[in-house]
Amino acid sequence: MNPKLIQYIQSSTGFQENTIKLVLESFKNYVHLQLAQKYVLPLKQFGVFSTKYVKPREGRNPRTGEALSIPGRYRPYFRFTGDFTISDEPLEGDSGVLAETSSKEWLVKLGQENKIISQDHLLNYSVSPKTPVWTETSGWVLAGEIEELEHLFP
Repeated sequence: MNPKLIQYIQSSTGFQENTIKLVLESFKNYVHLQLAQKYVLPLKQFGVFSTKYVKPREGRNPRTGEALSIPGRYRPYFRFTGDFTISDEPLEGDSGVLAETSSKEWLVKLGQENKIISQDHLLNYSVSPKTPVWTETSGWVLAGEIEELEHLFP
């Protein structure tokens, strides 16, 4: 789960962290069940969860270059509704928990170079669970093994 989302909901509702996690997990399961049955799940003033069929296609194994056939399948899809807007004004009753713009920076090994990247931009640099990241306590560790980054790799 996303720690900032949990923190925001906790500070704006007063619910305990465990309760929030249960509700979010239950919501995720509900969406999964609906999409598994190919239902469309609209959420007014937010968006619509649905599925899209991706046609079968030819591909290549990136390691061996061997041609392979990729079967068609349904993929989850989300689209915001037209009335879901973003403004610079804070929402009414917003406690400002997420107002902090600075995020932790990480030293990441990308190929032969080391680069300092803010946590908010790690995925922009294609950091994966197997990318080495420097931690002050353990030295070089794979990103997928760092608890603070686990929300990036579901």
